[in-house]
Amino acid sequence: MTARILVVDDDAAFRGMLVEALRDKEFEVDVAGSAEEGIRLAEAGDFDLVLQDVMLPGMSGIEALPHLKRAAPLADIVVMTAFSSRDSAVEALKRGAYDYFTKPFSLAEMEVVIRRALEKRRLQGQVQALRTTLEREGPLSRIISQGQAMSRVKDMLQRVAGLDADVLITGESGTGKELVADTIHALSPRAAGPFVKLNCAAIPENLLESELFGHEKGAFTGATAARRGRFEMAQGGSILLDEIGDMPLHLQPKLLRAVEQKQVERVGGSRPVTFDVRIIAATNQDLRDRVEAKEFRADLYYRLNVAAIHLPPLRERKEDLALLADFFLDRIGRRLGGGAAVPGSRRPAAPPGPGLAGQRPPTGQYVGAHGHLRGFRPDHGGGFVAGAAAAGRADSRNRPTRNRPAAQARCERV
Repeated sequence: MTARILVVDDDAAFRGMLVEALRDKEFEVDVAGSAEEGIRLAEAGDFDLVLQDVMLPGMSGIEALPHLKRAAPLADIVVMTAFSSRDSAVEALKRGAYDYFTKPFSLAEMEVVIRRALEKRRLQGQVQALRTTLEREGPLSRIISQGQAMSRVKDMLQRVAGLDADVLITGESGTGKELVADTIHALSPRAAGPFVKLNCAAIPENLLESELFGHEKGAFTGATAARRGRFEMAQGGSILLDEIGDMPLHLQPKLLRAVEQKQVERVGGSRPVTFDVRIIAATNQDLRDRVEAKEFRADLYYRLNVAAIHLPPLRERKEDLALLADFFLDRIGRRLGGGAAVPGSRRPAAPPGPGLAGQRPPTGQYVGAHGHLRGFRPDHGGGFVAGAAAAGRADSRNRPTRNRPAAQARCERV
């Protein structure tokens, strides 16, 4: 595709020479004799590059820069200046110009500067296309949403993922905290490293210390060999401490040391073991309330809460309900070898019950398993329904009359 260049210069002879040289190089060129005219053309056209003189009648090239950047935000601006006004060129660079060259200049020098600027824009376009692809097909694509609430979560997630800060994910059960943790790890510089997960509420209290920090041989009855803890296993990667609010109070000082110093001591050991791990914690509890109740250490809470991400429940994401329903029905339909047609006009406007994303799959499996289900009914436990009066009537034509009540009962139960 031919690059389009805008030349802004009040010297008609110089402008004509430059336009001819650019067209010989097969660029598409538009011209302006003043900064004001250049701004009008930039607003109306889609330019890849602007070549602008510094010394112009009326508004100067320096003064025009912010206006040009607003008029053509994707175009790079290269300023042209006489040797005596090189200070102006430096000022232009400070204000956002891509590069400059001095008059008089050789055509070869000009072509190098122009092609370098165009190559920069081409690479920026490729990067943006890759970002779009990653959002569509990469880790972020697993977060099914279209509303503002989750858009803000995704924006925060992308900002946090590139950092190496510890993260605290909060939200009710079923809001997708583990999925968000997976996405943070997948988008982080540690993505090639291990991602170790530990549910603090699922492991007996007397075993949790050993699971987290490891133990030495003979540390307790049955410890026939030394064993690494989860922090050591996650070396170079990330660790998810799920349900961190259920961490026993007597283990929290040791966890605080791990968070602050990136060191642990194995059970029965005496030397510190250093690790390089990013810590992601998740909880469905309000840790501030736990701190006030003296059930969670304040210093540990503040150390974990470096980057906080709160996930709203599905009942606050009504605009995502239909999208999630389509996703689950499509996935379950493929898994079961069939599918359920879901007319958009029959989708529920709001989820029943607590309204958590984690409730959706079981009901979706019910729908997927009954291929005749075609819509939703709000009074069904999970919000899905047989749109089945017509289906029931059609089936009843091929059945004995005595079975009609049973068929109607089945429809009413669904």
